[in-house]
Amino acid sequence: MGFNIIEVATQVLACSSPVKPSSWHDTDILRVWRTSGTGEKFGQEDEMVPTRGLFAILLFSGALLLPSAAMGTPQCILQPDYSDYFFAFPSGCTVGDQLLSGFATSGIGGTSVNFPTPITSSDTAGLSFSLFFGSGVSVASGQTNSFSIALAASVGPSSSIVGDLFSLLSTQVTGSGTIEASEVVCLGGIFSGPLSSPLCSSALTALASSTSSPFAAMTTFSPVQSIDSILTVTLSGGTNGTASVGGLQMQAAEIPVTATPEPGSLLLFGIGLIGIGAVRRRIMR
Repeated sequence: MGFNIIEVATQVLACSSPVKPSSWHDTDILRVWRTSGTGEKFGQEDEMVPTRGLFAILLFSGALLLPSAAMGTPQCILQPDYSDYFFAFPSGCTVGDQLLSGFATSGIGGTSVNFPTPITSSDTAGLSFSLFFGSGVSVASGQTNSFSIALAASVGPSSSIVGDLFSLLSTQVTGSGTIEASEVVCLGGIFSGPLSSPLCSSALTALASSTSSPFAAMTTFSPVQSIDSILTVTLSGGTNGTASVGGLQMQAAEIPVTATPEPGSLLLFGIGLIGIGAVRRRIMR
């Protein structure tokens, strides 16, 4: 943060009283009121000054701990096609507690990857797609078609990503036709270069692949905070067959992590406890 909690707390208290009596401790964070040497207390009106200050401290501390919805990342929503995600969410969007970004395609236009739809469960989050508005990608005898879709996911400190999974939807194979699907994952980094030959910035990768029905696979790995995934699908009709796929899903699996309080949060919590204790003591007197 761009300010000092102690200084702000002190300024709040200073503003609560236009005149600072000599019995205030300058070095006390909360400047708790004390009695005179004879045991006499200041007037009732003056007694309310530190109480108001302490109350302001508590309100201020609580406000700092509350997340700001206005500053949050937008949620992923259904869009006509994948290219809309690139323009609508240039910095990414959220599904559950995951931030999704890195929207890209190769071998197939973004306008042909339709209706990206957020999907989530208790431990996974991602997107589901339709291809060519449901008609799908298909090949006939002697034909081959290959395309790739990229999607990155990241989580906050309360979770870790431990797996990546995909599944093809509405698949059909006849005769000598084949479908091959493989997903390469950059762990804790991002891919650079073309999707056909990407380079992982962390040099740590995982691979999931499937060549038979139901054309779904999952790979697991040590916990990381982010992944960059590229799913490549290749369809071949062979000498006397056909192959088609109507859609697909890409998801990241996560696990919760026990959060460790940050020093700033502990400080605010401590200030709140001190303030509550001081107010309680004044009430009991």
